[in-house]
Amino acid sequence: MNTCIQRRNISDAVDYRPARMGFVAAVLDSPGSFNIVNELLEYSFVCACSGIVAGFVAGLFGVGGGIVIVPALYFVFGALGMEPSHALAMAVATSLGTILPTSISSLRAHHRLGNIEWHVVRLAVPSLVLGACAGALLVSFFAGEWLSLVFGSTLLVVAWLVLRKGRGATGAVASAKLTPVVLRLAVFFLAVISALAGVGGGALGSPLLVMGGYSVHRAVGTAASFGAFIALPSIILIALFSVTPEGAPPYSLGLISLPAWALISVCTYLVAPFGAKFGKQLSARHLATVLAAFLMFIGVKMLYTGIAYYLALA
Repeated sequence: MNTCIQRRNISDAVDYRPARMGFVAAVLDSPGSFNIVNELLEYSFVCACSGIVAGFVAGLFGVGGGIVIVPALYFVFGALGMEPSHALAMAVATSLGTILPTSISSLRAHHRLGNIEWHVVRLAVPSLVLGACAGALLVSFFAGEWLSLVFGSTLLVVAWLVLRKGRGATGAVASAKLTPVVLRLAVFFLAVISALAGVGGGALGSPLLVMGGYSVHRAVGTAASFGAFIALPSIILIALFSVTPEGAPPYSLGLISLPAWALISVCTYLVAPFGAKFGKQLSARHLATVLAAFLMFIGVKMLYTGIAYYLALA
């Protein structure tokens, strides 16, 4: 009888062992756990590399890290099996989330360098917030292949502007300043396009300020502050109103992938000041040429994806 009791106790001990729960358990206990772990490591590696490159580019050119983050996440989410339209919408939304810490880091660096016109920032903030809200709502409710056309077109424009800036074509200071009305109207549309494309606004904002009479360094520094006022309202609205698509990575909040957001944000925040310092000391002509070529390649590819989709529907 004691033997029976002993055996029963052993059985109970086995039955009531603490079970591993959640995503980690699914990864470790699944038959293909080795492949899943490899995919997670590759996913993390791509996000970290994207954050490092994006942070450096954001500080160096004042163009925002989204031009690097969105293409990288788009291809990563697509490789995970998401539909192209959902993958791009999620890449744009996650990129907007990473722009906030990136822009704050870049803003602090440019403020220490004395490159920010704060009166311009104060004039632009209301229009930036309104434009970002409009763009974020469009992404949340009307995500589709048309985002490929918007992002591809934006990349080609940014590539042209970066190439001109790197070659010194925008180095001359214009004679007339932007009027408050023109500035507010211009940055409103700038914020809408930036929210739709998942970029920070510096790519379009710095050439605008240069044409308005500000030096290149002050234009880059001032436009770098636009990202915070575009990203914050955008991510709040997307988190509230967007729905997580089928096939999205684990731990996603609406269209925002929280693991990718966290990893990229840390990397961009740490690296952005180095890009700003490097851009202050070194001519970026050759780097601008390489960056512009990369942007053109990605832009043409995104445009081709969007155009091919709509041609197939015709």
